[in-house]
Amino acid sequence: MKKNENFCFGSTLYKPHLLLFIVSLFLSVNLTAQLNTQKIDSLKSLLSSIKEEQKKVEVLNLVAREYINVSPEKGILYANQAVELAKKISFENGLAKSYENLGQVFLVKQDYNQSMNYFNQANSIYKKLKDEKSYWKSIQKIGNLYYEMGDFTQAMEKFLDALKYFESQDDFEGIVIVTNSIGILFHRQNNPEKALEYYHKAEKILEKSQQTATDIYARIQTNIGLSYVAMNQFRKAEKAYFKSIKANETIKDPRIYTVNIGNLAAVYAGLKDYEKAEEFFKEAIQKSEESNNELSTAVNYGDLGSLYIEMANEEKSTLKRKHLLNQAIANLQIAMKTMKKINNLRRYQDLAKYLSLAYELKNDYKKSLEIYKEHTFYKDSIFNEENNNELVRREIGYEFSKREDSIRLVSEKEIAVRDATLKANKKQKWLLFGGIFLLSIIGGLLFYQNRVRQKHNRKLEKLNAELDEANRTKARFFSILNHDLRSPISNVIKFVRLQQNSTMQLDETTQERLAQQTVKSAENLLNSMEDLLLWSKAQMQNFEPQIRKVDIAEIFEDMNVFFGNLNSIEILFENPENLSVNTDENYLKTITRNLTSNAIKALSETTDAQIIWKAYRENNQTIMAISDNGPGGTDEQFRALYDEKHIVGIKTGLGLHLVRDMAKAINCTVKVNSELDKGTTIRLYFSD
Repeated sequence: MKKNENFCFGSTLYKPHLLLFIVSLFLSVNLTAQLNTQKIDSLKSLLSSIKEEQKKVEVLNLVAREYINVSPEKGILYANQAVELAKKISFENGLAKSYENLGQVFLVKQDYNQSMNYFNQANSIYKKLKDEKSYWKSIQKIGNLYYEMGDFTQAMEKFLDALKYFESQDDFEGIVIVTNSIGILFHRQNNPEKALEYYHKAEKILEKSQQTATDIYARIQTNIGLSYVAMNQFRKAEKAYFKSIKANETIKDPRIYTVNIGNLAAVYAGLKDYEKAEEFFKEAIQKSEESNNELSTAVNYGDLGSLYIEMANEEKSTLKRKHLLNQAIANLQIAMKTMKKINNLRRYQDLAKYLSLAYELKNDYKKSLEIYKEHTFYKDSIFNEENNNELVRREIGYEFSKREDSIRLVSEKEIAVRDATLKANKKQKWLLFGGIFLLSIIGGLLFYQNRVRQKHNRKLEKLNAELDEANRTKARFFSILNHDLRSPISNVIKFVRLQQNSTMQLDETTQERLAQQTVKSAENLLNSMEDLLLWSKAQMQNFEPQIRKVDIAEIFEDMNVFFGNLNSIEILFENPENLSVNTDENYLKTITRNLTSNAIKALSETTDAQIIWKAYRENNQTIMAISDNGPGGTDEQFRALYDEKHIVGIKTGLGLHLVRDMAKAINCTVKVNSELDKGTTIRLYFSD
């Protein structure tokens, strides 16, 4: 065993407070319960006054049901009285209900053989009476029994058979009950995602019918929370538990309250709020012990022990760590002793895994290995791959069978209608066939004509779209060529005219400098043309951005070279964090060059002109900002950045249009802040 292997709350190793609700007329596990004294007293008083023996059987069964989860022995007493009286008066339906009560009470007592015997007797009576609804409810309860026995394959078979019947009858309650139970089976097989599908299906049915203030809805919310815990989605689990608690405010069922306390404790443990988790686990233990509920008490002791292991795992103090591990071992041993006593081997093997881990953390490897072997033995006997695969196969088989039945039913109805129609219209069949034949020919011709027209329309639409895209592409490249080549060409022309101006007396040094600048500008112009032509070739088929990680330093270096011949304007670049963005490099170069060219034009009459490019992070976004100390501008002057309908001239405004379109293509947001006589700042926002 590796130390602390994959250990965390909600993982596949830790299953906190696994008291899921199988929704039926009674709970299938004996959760914390509370005796409804007023109701029982009322029923007992009614018993003494009833003279009709059949009615008396029904009331005896009602009293037995009230005692099942809180006092099983009294439940057996009243159920047996109902059995004797029902046999005496040959009241078979009442006898079947009595057997069901006995099956339920022995299920609570974990006497599975007795429980199965009584459920089967009830089932046989319902079958004899042809009471289909009661029969399939009994089948569903037998599925609950198989679930508690750990025979998940048999449980799934019973649930799917019952679900098939309930769906055929649009039985709202039956569908919700069985759907929830199937979700629990998948949860037990460590498939919480599949379990959630069934829980949410039941949840939607209840919400659609506005049944959200019921015990069934509250229990399903609890099960949804458990699945989210298994997926480590603790906040979603917490939300589901509080929805369960809210639904229970009307019902005021202490069993639901106690289960949710333990489940919330597991959530807070997963959120590392150990103090709150410990407090909730201890309250759940107290509530369970007060009601003499062995199973619920043991489950909460086991979860508290697992919590102490997690706390010890993060404790740095050796002394406190040892104390926590001792507490974990003590709580886990209490829980395991009870599980062994009630023969609940499914939960016993889970607890053995955590006890083994506790001994390992205490460096008692011999004891850890001994307990782990016991865990493995019981786990292999209960959970195996064959069971899991069988569940999936049976579910798929059920869906296939349901579809086959539906198709067969539709086919049978269609055949019956067709035969009746043919018999009623036997004399006119040839005339009818002739009319159908003619209509078919006309319909076929119309259909063929319509298909041809649709085909031609699609071709025209495609050609129009391609032509429109080609025009847009051409316009973009003309804009790029106009702005990215104008500045270098104008620089070359300016330097040549200075050299040709005979009226200006230039010294040899100045002439040499102008000559070098002319050559440099020409080289920049050549490089820019080469970049644009290569890019245009790559984009010829589809003018779309090619997104990759681009270092902002490369963009700044490109601009430094491109505008390196400016003497009257200082361009500064600030990128202290060496940032990068996910974008198209050529699109971004075109945008930054155009913005820089616009700033240079704006600074033509400004002394001590300066342009600053900055790159920085703000609010989880990378920002590139260009600022100048020029004369600023009005909103109307920058309107082309925002308004796609804004009309511009040939020589003005195209740069802003180009920036707007290309920024939109790479999901970049452009914002402008310009003040008259103070300058302009334009920011480019890139999301991560």
